[in-house]
Formats: sequence, structure tokens, C-alpha cells
Amino acid sequence: LNQFMPYIAKGDISNLPKYNFYIKVSALESDEPYSGITIYTPLKKDTKLIDKLIESSRINWAIKYQRPEVSKTSNGHIKEVKETENVTTAEGGMPLSPEQEVA
Repeated sequence: LNQFMPYIAKGDISNLPKYNFYIKVSALESDEPYSGITIYTPLKKDTKLIDKLIESSRINWAIKYQRPEVSKTSNGHIKEVKETENVTTAEGGMPLSPEQEVA
């Protein structure tokens, strides 16, 4: 990358080992590029927690899609499209959660 020249050669970036990086900060004046190493922190996957998070997200944000009813004329042209389900939305167009709909 030209922005790192002449400090870093062409092959240096593609041959970086895992968790290593180059960065160039150009807030007010352009500085020389820095190199760094991130800290590897292995995480234990909690599949029950992940499943709970996904289910909660689906309950709060997912919109159940239902195919609209389409009426066609005898020659195959679309005559009318009817929505099969009304989705209640809050301000900004986001669907209401079940708790919000009850209130």
C-alpha cells in the first residue's frame, strides 16, 4: 500500500503473522506508520447463552414474513395485492415487541 511507503515494503503486509498489524494515524499531520500486536484471548463458547441471545433477538426484532395474497386477471395480470397480516410498528418503523403491543 502506498500510504505505508517507504517504511513498509510491499510483501510485509501480506506476510504479517496472526494478531499483528500496521497502522498510520493521520489526524492533523501524517505520522510514520506504527506496528503492533494484539492480545489473543481465547473465549469459551456458552452455547446455551448464544441460543438464548438469538431467541431474544428474534422475539424483539424479527418480522414474520407472510406472502401477500395476489389476485390475477384471467390473462395473468396482477389485479390486486392484499397484505395477509398487519405488522404494528413503533416510531421509526421498528416493529413493536410483544410487551409494547400489550401496553
